[in-house]
Amino acid sequence: EIDDRKVTGIGKGFCKECDSLKSVKFPESLLVIADDCFAECGKLRSVELNEGLLEIGDDFCEDCSNLTSIVIPSTVEHIAHSFCACAGESKGGITAMSVRPGNETFAVDGGILYDKKTGVVILAEVDISVARIPEGTRAIGECAFWGCRNLTLIEWPKSSSVEYIDDEAFVFCRALQSIDIPEGVREIHEEAFVGCRGLIS
Repeated sequence: EIDDRKVTGIGKGFCKECDSLKSVKFPESLLVIADDCFAECGKLRSVELNEGLLEIGDDFCEDCSNLTSIVIPSTVEHIAHSFCACAGESKGGITAMSVRPGNETFAVDGGILYDKKTGVVILAEVDISVARIPEGTRAIGECAFWGCRNLTLIEWPKSSSVEYIDDEAFVFCRALQSIDIPEGVREIHEEAFVGCRGLIS
């Protein structure tokens, strides 16, 4: 609380580049976290999101290379590329994700966080070697597989509905040697495969 008022939102860039910040715990009253709130907090290791939270802004924890796990509350309805670039080319990244029971929008399957309503893959655990894209996926979101250094295989659903691959979706997937793009993909955005040094086909 601030001056006896409950905190319901955190503004854009609230603690961006807070170099000494190591952990964050949010109050039960919080509903919205705006864009870039904790971006580039290089020492941040722990983020405890509260039940009751509805929205996590873009680049919420962008480039937080020491953040290794995240739990999405059951109440969250919106996540975009909130954890973009949490892994570098050779180290760091989120290795454990989960969604609390009761969330109607998001799920984690095989180390992949996705939006069940829009069909967008949001984020993958950095240490996965095989990415099994969930049924009903329409898009691979921005930064979704950023820094998945061990990724060697992408398995698409048999009746793939994927239509586009967003910006920087597979950046630094350096073990990936080939990818079979589904026929239904209409657009591959800018720099989708930057840093995939092993990719030959």
